[in-house]
Amino acid sequence: EAPRIVDAAPLRLGKIVHAGPYVPGDRGDAMKRMRQVEKSLKDDSIKPVNRKDKDVVAKLVKEAEAEIRERLLPQNHMDKGPVGALGHFQKNEGSVGMVEDILTWKRARLALDPDNTDPDHLNVDYLRPVSWAGAPSYRTDNLTKTTMGMTPAAKENWPLGEPTTSTAFKQAQLAEARRIVEEAQAEEADATRRAETGRRLTEARSKARAAREAEAAPAEVATDDDQ
Repeated sequence: EAPRIVDAAPLRLGKIVHAGPYVPGDRGDAMKRMRQVEKSLKDDSIKPVNRKDKDVVAKLVKEAEAEIRERLLPQNHMDKGPVGALGHFQKNEGSVGMVEDILTWKRARLALDPDNTDPDHLNVDYLRPVSWAGAPSYRTDNLTKTTMGMTPAAKENWPLGEPTTSTAFKQAQLAEARRIVEEAQAEEADATRRAETGRRLTEARSKARAAREAEAAPAEVATDDDQ
């Protein structure tokens, strides 16, 4: 297993410190730097939370999530940018208090699970609502390019079944099916042709052998009569 990035520096410096005399490098400077890095990792890294404090930290995470989620702009407002969205962002997401709440949430989550390697473990954007209550997720006037959404009613009635008219996808499927059938038929015809050629060649060889035997048979009989 590859070492974490924070553990790679001491390992790299340790190789210089403990290397043989034939390896170039300032071992004294490497030893000093390695001790500084080890001390920084020890002092600044997240300390494991004991069992007694885990419930307190988990409660803090839930409270911070609720506070952050209420002040985040919905995703459809981030995409569309309606009137008032910028002001809401500056007063809430861009405020100093919001930044402090997000950092507190991140530190608490990291304390509960310091070994989590998920890149989105501390991504606050997953708390962002898609839209405010009652608003459809179907949007055609986004400022950013996104995939097509669906209204809640359309989602409830999905899937709608196969389309009754021909589509580009269906035409491509039919063309691919025809190509497969044609290739299979061509292979079958080629195999039949090779088999017929082999049969005719075998039949011709058999006839030629029979003719040679018929020509040689009278000479053998005559030789017996002379004896």
